[in-house]
Amino acid sequence: MIIKRNNLLYYDMANQSYTGASGTTLYREADGTGTNGDPHRPYFQNRGIGFTSDGAATSDTGNFSLIALFKRLLQRWTTFLGIVGATADAESATGSLMARLRYIANHLGSGSGASAALSLELTTTTTVSVGTSLTTVLEVDTSDWHFLSVKIQNTGSEALTDFQTQGFYSSQTPFSYALLASAGMVSSYGTGMAKQSNNTLIPIIDAYNLPTMGATSDGQLEINCTRYQKIRLQAQVASGTTSITIDGILKR
Repeated sequence: MIIKRNNLLYYDMANQSYTGASGTTLYREADGTGTNGDPHRPYFQNRGIGFTSDGAATSDTGNFSLIALFKRLLQRWTTFLGIVGATADAESATGSLMARLRYIANHLGSGSGASAALSLELTTTTTVSVGTSLTTVLEVDTSDWHFLSVKIQNTGSEALTDFQTQGFYSSQTPFSYALLASAGMVSSYGTGMAKQSNNTLIPIIDAYNLPTMGATSDGQLEINCTRYQKIRLQAQVASGTTSITIDGILKR
């Protein structure tokens, strides 16, 4: 049917059907209802492509239209994004991947759960009066640390007769510890900055022969404390008292 509108001629095939090469009946559909006389355009149906109303495919290998498979892909992608999360996600041990990565980063290397620092300075310089029996001059938790480095100063008037380094295997009572170095122990301390490789208990670097440290002298000690819960340092003099001042740092 020929239709004239606005001085233009249109061929109305809105209600015309024709048979395709496969024998399937196909239609040409005009804009709108197909019967309003507007210029028509072809409408093609392909079962492989499917319809926008197709539901998402329920498997990856079934017989589904392309649109159904695409909807399944979008569902999987949305799920994946939810698993990965966002960079702003707060740390969580059970949350999104980004939240778990943040949790790992914040807790790595720190048993206390805080962000792991590479070093920790001992909070205060400690000065202790040392007498004729072993006196503790420093006791520090080393469970999360690899090395303890300390500077030891005899600021009093008496020389030391012993300086012990003790490594504790447990923080519970009764305490159990290994005597790592003391006066009289073979290869206990050295007199220079040398690693005590022949000390089978623990490698120690010692800048001074600590058990015989004289008055107004100082020394340095570095201890590999990876196998111990805590380290304790004790000193002693032959008579009277002296003052020992210690400061230092814990390192990973």
